Amino acid sequence: MFMPKLSKPRVLLPVLCLLAGLLTSPLLAAEEVNVYSARKEDLIKPLLDDFSKQTGISVNLVTGKEEALLQRLQSEGANTPADVLLTSDAGRLVAARQAGVLQAVQSEALAKHIPAAYRDPEGYWYGLSVRARPIIYAKDRVKPARL
Repeated sequence: MFMPKLSKPRVLLPVLCLLAGLLTSPLLAAEEVNVYSARKEDLIKPLLDDFSKQTGISVNLVTGKEEALLQRLQSEGANTPADVLLTSDAGRLVAARQAGVLQAVQSEALAKHIPAAYRDPEGYWYGLSVRARPIIYAKDRVKPARL
């Protein structure tokens, strides 16, 4: 089975675009950015550290389970310190938008680097990565038409 290897620059570019896009807002143009992340810290932290090295902007990372982060955003409301929410699947992004905790971001960099199929049409969320969800089955017991 072919598994494409994602290089660090290919993964880092959308993260940098997302953070840069958010930081172009006068409200968020600051020396630091607060990231709430449901992704594993050991996987996302190196990318955020690279962002800090390249931009001089410090990243304050808060990690937790998706549901807990969504509840935290809801309870913090307009007073949340969060600038960015990173989740591990698109369903959580849709739920966050429906909960009213996201703010739309319009960014030329994001539009250029993230295909339309991987972003909210109104700019409420942007996909940073994709995952393959393979189906494995016993050919002798399951007919392909039943998949």
